[in-house]
Amino acid sequence: MKILFIYPGYENLGIEYLSSALIKNGHQAFLIFDPVLFNECGSIRIRFLSSLLNYTKTILKRIARINPDLICFSCVSDNFKWMLDIAGKIKANFDIPIIAGGIHPTSVPDLVINNDLIDYICVGEGDEAIVELANKMQMDNGCRIKNIWSKKEGVVIPNEVRPLIENLDSLPFPDKDLYYKEYKFFSRGYLIATSRGCPHSCTYCSNSLLREIYRDKGRYLRRRSVGNVIEELGRAIKKYKPTYVHFCDEVFTTDKIWLREFVDLYKKNINLPFACYSSPLFIDEQTAGLLEEGGCYKLQIGVQTLNENTRRNLLNRWYTNQEIEQTIKIAKKNKIYLTCDNILGLPGESEQDLLEMAKFYNLNMPNHIEIFWLRYYPRTAIADKIFNPAILKNSGPQKPELDIKPRGIATGGDTYRKELAKFHFLFAIFPLLPEGIRRVILNKRLYRFFPSLKPIWVILLFKYLNKARFDLFTDSTMSRYIFFCRKLFKL
Repeated sequence: MKILFIYPGYENLGIEYLSSALIKNGHQAFLIFDPVLFNECGSIRIRFLSSLLNYTKTILKRIARINPDLICFSCVSDNFKWMLDIAGKIKANFDIPIIAGGIHPTSVPDLVINNDLIDYICVGEGDEAIVELANKMQMDNGCRIKNIWSKKEGVVIPNEVRPLIENLDSLPFPDKDLYYKEYKFFSRGYLIATSRGCPHSCTYCSNSLLREIYRDKGRYLRRRSVGNVIEELGRAIKKYKPTYVHFCDEVFTTDKIWLREFVDLYKKNINLPFACYSSPLFIDEQTAGLLEEGGCYKLQIGVQTLNENTRRNLLNRWYTNQEIEQTIKIAKKNKIYLTCDNILGLPGESEQDLLEMAKFYNLNMPNHIEIFWLRYYPRTAIADKIFNPAILKNSGPQKPELDIKPRGIATGGDTYRKELAKFHFLFAIFPLLPEGIRRVILNKRLYRFFPSLKPIWVILLFKYLNKARFDLFTDSTMSRYIFFCRKLFKL
């Protein structure tokens, strides 16, 4: 079977794992990458340029050349409309079945499978399910497969999810050739995961939903062995020669024993600078020391809000402002570049809340302050609470699963407020300013005269000015535009 993946904008590690599973079981896997130039889901959108640089005709030509047996889309809520647009063009020109997987179909499977453009959906992890589907499609028998929903004569056939894959070492390494062979710029920073799942259940995040879907289906937070991770990285260095490594685990530092073993082998065998994500609950002196020893140049943590009551009761984030302050101090002591993530537009959030956040950061300044806007993703706990019919009484905004307009969390999400957006600009420039100037801005409330920041390229500029080096997504964004513009204009 020839399986074709279509994906926009960025490298997708999940697709690379699915490709490896298919290849291991005798199938062929292909990728068509849509650069979505100036038409990114909820971020860089310039209608004239996106129309000029539209990639749809190229996608259709490549589909005709590959002639796949199945076309696969992995989609989040923000790129679901993009997927439907491309799927509509495919169905108008080809008779090829389409399957949609990823967190959006997993969140609202009934709504996605009932779309006429979609033949199958995958709910949850697809490593085993996609192989079973490909095998059974060869025998014209693709209906009863765990994790896969299908349709037969217009009737939806749902299926339960299979148990979680607990032994992650049993999975083949992700198929990096799928991206790196044609788009070499992705290989500058090697994207890897050492775990699946998350120790937290934040109300705004899909992990809270996935925990419920996989209740009694196995251990949710799972980790690969250190040896398995080092083996993948060793092969990557020989084949792709990356300059740094980006660990995309939800929280990289959950296990100190694992981290100690990892640092010893990583220094000896890999010895590249790396970036990772963590949480104030999982950073202390010992952990930060291990990260610094191993070559961690960038650590990113979720703060979200400095209103402790909101963070605890609305977001289900259980740490104190004192623990955040301590994490910032520890990162500085160990010379680790620290990024703090924050969410604007939280329910009930006021200008005073953001002013208090700015005052906190003025005294406890990380290297970079990342700002996102709240997005009500389908069936997350916060969306279910905010869109509770008893609260809305049928007069509120549309439920997120019914609203497929892309709203990027970097540029406005669902809760953009112009008067608060001035703080977006403030936090973007804050780490670049001396402490005395920051204090004057706050005391005189000069932020009121700042622009309401929305354009993503301005945010990227501030990242570069702030020396946010080796930022995987910033790097790949810039490289993607350069690569495809040169290709399109034959430069």
